[in-house]
Amino acid sequence: MTTIIIGASLSGLVTADQLKQRDPTRQVIVIDQVEAEDLRKKYTEKNAWEFFPLPAELKKLDFFWQTEVKQIDPATKTLICWQGEQKLVVPYDQLVVATGSSYTPHQSKFSRYHNAYLYRAQEHYQLNQQKFAPFKRIAILGYDATSLQLASQLVDQGKQVSLLHYRNSVLFQFFDHEMIAPFEQLLEKQGIAYYPQATYCQAQTYREQITALDLGCERIPVDCIVTFAPTFPNTKLLRGVVDLNDDLTVKTTEAFQTSQPDLFAVGDIVAFREADGTNKYLPSLAWELQTAKKVVQLLLAQESLTLEAAPFTVNVFDHFLASYGITQDLAPYRGMSGVQQTSYHFGKEASWCGTLKTVFEPTDQRLLGVQVISRCPAETEFDTLTQLVRQKKTLSEALTTISRLFQRLDPIHS
Repeated sequence: MTTIIIGASLSGLVTADQLKQRDPTRQVIVIDQVEAEDLRKKYTEKNAWEFFPLPAELKKLDFFWQTEVKQIDPATKTLICWQGEQKLVVPYDQLVVATGSSYTPHQSKFSRYHNAYLYRAQEHYQLNQQKFAPFKRIAILGYDATSLQLASQLVDQGKQVSLLHYRNSVLFQFFDHEMIAPFEQLLEKQGIAYYPQATYCQAQTYREQITALDLGCERIPVDCIVTFAPTFPNTKLLRGVVDLNDDLTVKTTEAFQTSQPDLFAVGDIVAFREADGTNKYLPSLAWELQTAKKVVQLLLAQESLTLEAAPFTVNVFDHFLASYGITQDLAPYRGMSGVQQTSYHFGKEASWCGTLKTVFEPTDQRLLGVQVISRCPAETEFDTLTQLVRQKKTLSEALTTISRLFQRLDPIHS
């Protein structure tokens, strides 16, 4: 059995690694255009290296570095590749495409304006602070930790900051809506004008400068805007081979099987299915890992495979925010229904200090995820909580540990 992975993306490497570990007799080949030494740099930039540090098991894989796949022929189950000037015809039994996404700043609708700045999540700290000096009113388009950190920096510089995004809450991938809502209410106290669900956003301009953002129901005067540098799914190789969605993501089953037998897709090129059944392009480390997990389960006919994203933590606006495992809001999209939750509020002298939320199975009460938002440092406590989830402790088993961990924070009710 030969399984070929196109793309040494995080989802591609996880798929290859897990297949080889669980089926040592399987030949697993990874094909990528980059050189082997470029891999560490790529994953350091994507903040994925700490989670997946390329274990020794990858040495058991076959790598075709500096190799470009030019054509996929599902009828003959072969790939046409070029390695330098050498043409290769590579047969496969199963094919997994993990080509990821690319950064394409020229495709942003705001990129042509002189006072619009694009950034990538890994690079905003390198933004030249002097470029914001002439501006007083700055709008940030984004919903992730990077957007919050950048907003915090600009507020500290005395700027008037507006934060806009199309989701109904910030950090929606890591926190349930009711959990993050109290933190969002604090944004205005920090001097930030907060606009969730800003699905319509058009620029009003004058002489190639953005002067305001029109939200349909409100107009926001701005001196400049800062927005995500957009990424797009790398599915050019698959056009005409498998069915694609309108946003060029790959149409797949829930197990990420494409319209072609024995051809699967994982990672950023697979759309995230919303609650209303629509698909949305949503590149993220957590989604990459989830798709890899499902494909490995299908290829090996296994019912379960434990593979979760790395813990998420951020310190912003004098708050510690941390999340690990599954959230209640996103559980249905991961094939889980009916998960339950309980929350614990803690503080000093009956004043709110923070909230801990646990998500668990309804049957055996096995912990699936934890979320913490705190005004006091809780890194040590959160590290212990992640271990409880990894060890699959039940809620009753964890209660003693939770009580002990937050005793110094004076729990006030649960």
